Amino acid sequence: MSIAVLHGGVPVIGVIHAPCDGEVYASAAGKGASLNGRKLSLDPSRTIRNAITGIGCNTYVEPERVGQIIAMLLGMGGNFIRNGSGALMLAYVAAGRLVGYYEPHMYAWDCMAGYCLVKKPAATTCPSRPRAKPC
Repeated sequence: MSIAVLHGGVPVIGVIHAPCDGEVYASAAGKGASLNGRKLSLDPSRTIRNAITGIGCNTYVEPERVGQIIAMLLGMGGNFIRNGSGALMLAYVAAGRLVGYYEPHMYAWDCMAGYCLVKKPAATTCPSRPRAKPC
């Protein structure tokens, strides 16, 4: 489950609950991200080559496109996982379990809480369409 609060169209609070893992990820603008109350920080030494990248896809993305994305990632020496939850994958990025997450098509309700978790100076978020709101 994930929920986000937006102010002026910008996510300022995000919470993701993973009940099967007993984990609650939370973030508020200017406060950083936490997991079960413990502050999270990114490890700058992690790269596509020495960590795992999350990949997401759905029926709006052609299988050939997903194959191209995976082939590019593997060609750069990376590896990937997919768990079916964009929000949880973004939480894993905030927790340092994944080096990044890529999904060609997401709705705001699938990613805003996660966006809030990873949106900080050390992270890069890239909406796929210029001038589009995140995700």
